[in-house]
Amino acid sequence: KRRPLPAAAAAAATLALALSNVQTAQGFQVSRHYASPSLTRQLPPTSPLFMSADESEADSQPACWNPGLRKTIGAISAAGMAETAYLTYAKLFSPGGVAALCGTDGQAGAGCGSVLEGPYASISLFGADIPLSALGFAAYTTTTGLALLPLLNKNSDTITVDEAELDSTNRIALLAATTCLITFSSFLMSILFGVLHATCPFCIASACLSATLGILSWTSDMVPPASNKTGAQVGLASFGATTALTLTLFFNAGDYAANANVDTFSSTLVASTAKVQKQTKDFPPPQMMTHSSDRALLLAADLSRLDARMFGAYWCSHCYEQKERMGLEAMKKIPYIECSKEGLNSQNSLCRDRDVPGYPTWEINGQLFPGEQELDELEDIVKSFKK
Repeated sequence: KRRPLPAAAAAAATLALALSNVQTAQGFQVSRHYASPSLTRQLPPTSPLFMSADESEADSQPACWNPGLRKTIGAISAAGMAETAYLTYAKLFSPGGVAALCGTDGQAGAGCGSVLEGPYASISLFGADIPLSALGFAAYTTTTGLALLPLLNKNSDTITVDEAELDSTNRIALLAATTCLITFSSFLMSILFGVLHATCPFCIASACLSATLGILSWTSDMVPPASNKTGAQVGLASFGATTALTLTLFFNAGDYAANANVDTFSSTLVASTAKVQKQTKDFPPPQMMTHSSDRALLLAADLSRLDARMFGAYWCSHCYEQKERMGLEAMKKIPYIECSKEGLNSQNSLCRDRDVPGYPTWEINGQLFPGEQELDELEDIVKSFKK
């Protein structure tokens, strides 16, 4: 029969063991190789080496969960960052950049232009049109950070309870981010094929990246077993919130702006797409609402003398806003050329022959001027031909 260790000997052994195993700036931390069964049976709950169930579970985990999968998710989301950053730059800071990427309607790959410059390419937030590619860049950046930042923890041997809780929170947040991405991409794909009837290689590539991230997250053990319920709740909440926010931004806000007669992108969204239409061709452009000012009428007369005309597409929000800036009466003096093959009175072949780079494009005195123009800019163009 084994004799129990004397109290003094047990205390001495405990102290020596604690000093030799793990030492931290704030006290003692338990190592996973901390004691023999004969010693731990004699330790009271108040002992520095006593471990609760949560501490034992935390100590058995690596400091960073699944580094290989984290690197894979980080690489995929980084690719999404690069793509969406490029598209955002092309749309915001490079005039005609989208047209240069995609070509004009009727050319190979031109379908991406009808999407990236179409009514679903931006949303109106705080009085500004925000490209969806910018929102995608923010989402991919968040996912990349959540996936890769824990890899910076170089201590792979031990993990404290607080670190285990932080790791669990990070994994649940990563699941939520990838769920948002795959949900939003699924909605955009339904719009792409179900409403716009177009192809967009950039959009499809981004959707494939988002789908891959979502599948990897939901099919791996990303959520710790002790947090399965919380992970499921957060995932479902991410799906529901993304769906509700998407529908609100694209439909409800557009209805409100249209009813309020506000000239914003949201107000043209519903008008230019008519939400759900069963027809597949001869789509009319949205009905104009504004009347021309005296200044716009004088400008229209000058443009008419220079044989000016405007190239556009029924789905193009910038074309609608350009016509609204001129007004109903002024636009009656300026020929409008519909370039989309699905648009009413389409003259797609003429647009191809003139090498129209994007929509809207003005042709004035035989020269092309791409992009939406302010009245000041059109007046300057007219003056340049009068010199």
